[in-house]
Amino acid sequence: MFPWRRGELGATLIAFAAFASVLCGYYLLRPIRDAWAIERGTSDLRYFFLYTFVAMLLVLPVYWWLVQRYSRRGFLSATFASVSAATLIFALAINAWPQSSAAAGAFFVFLSVVNLFLVSVFWSVMADVFNSEQAPRLFGVIAGGGSTGAILGPAIASALVHGLGPAGLLAVAAVMFLLALGLIRLMLRKTSSTPLGRGSARLEGANTLDDLLALVRSNYVLAIALMLVIAQIAANLVYNEQARAVGAAYGNLADRAGLFASIDLWVNCSALVLQLLIGHALVRRFGFRTSLTLMPVLALLSFLGLGIMPTLTMLIATQVVRRAGEYGLFRPARETLFTVVSDSVKYRSKSLTDTVVHRGGDALGAFLHRALSQLGLALPGMAFTCVALCGVIIGIAAWLGREFQIYAGAATTSSRPPRETTT
Repeated sequence: MFPWRRGELGATLIAFAAFASVLCGYYLLRPIRDAWAIERGTSDLRYFFLYTFVAMLLVLPVYWWLVQRYSRRGFLSATFASVSAATLIFALAINAWPQSSAAAGAFFVFLSVVNLFLVSVFWSVMADVFNSEQAPRLFGVIAGGGSTGAILGPAIASALVHGLGPAGLLAVAAVMFLLALGLIRLMLRKTSSTPLGRGSARLEGANTLDDLLALVRSNYVLAIALMLVIAQIAANLVYNEQARAVGAAYGNLADRAGLFASIDLWVNCSALVLQLLIGHALVRRFGFRTSLTLMPVLALLSFLGLGIMPTLTMLIATQVVRRAGEYGLFRPARETLFTVVSDSVKYRSKSLTDTVVHRGGDALGAFLHRALSQLGLALPGMAFTCVALCGVIIGIAAWLGREFQIYAGAATTSSRPPRETTT
């Protein structure tokens, strides 16, 4: 009934609590990031996304160099402690310069970059501590800790933002990151007597050029990247419209942060329901291809409704549907696509897709929003543009689903190597 075996329960529960602390901290900060970014209007948002993309290009090679050079324990402690300290600095900054575009932009870029690396570091440690036999049984439980934290974070932010203020929430988030570090180190000590407790092991690095070549040489992986870019462009168009509408309707930073926290809470609760009750049943009943295409279909319908009824309430509902579908259905399905590629393609290209390609799509979406706005498109026009983009995503997803089924089926009936289509 339970996935853990003798001697595994303690480490699993500690890992569950650690991941909950990581994502609780992040989701305490996310509504502050979104609210602070529009404190002086939405015109700076496109530059914030561009700066994030550039920062990702600069940080990623440094990150790969560090993980190759330093031990897991040392790199883990430095990463979480640095993020916690930087969060406290931003807590002071938001009190001192609440209307500073530079401070808001710095925080936007900081959080948009570090959230990807905190999660990456966490799962790198998990991959060291738990072996290939344990991971399929226990990682689902540990991932549930992340979903729990993703619900607790916005719930706490929504309840306490007016009492503690934005700076107070940043301080709480800094404590959560330190708590996560303490829990992970406790788990490492708990497993240090086993062959898996390799506290001095170094995390696996990568090569930027290899990542890029693996991406462009594979039609299959390139299609995954293209699907992600288009999805991020559509997400950014509606994100900017949400920022503009909320900025016009709410004049106080704390009020905006409370609204964004409530949206995050609805999104993460809905995503957890999709993960636990619907996703697996959907795949079992209708197949993987249907699961992969369902989210863009739901997003298309929600954007269509938004175009017909362009109100703030409908905009928020659209965001909840789109993001919950992305986290609960689309992201797990997209990760599954990588299971039929070779290990060399999987690990070289996936890191680039999850970071640079992801943030590059954000930047493209931000500048497309600016261009469409200058052409006179308002919320309905943006929504119908997203409808068209979702149509393209559905086509790519259907092709990827077919290719996945072909090669997954071949892998179970022959010794054919994993998918490695070239252009």
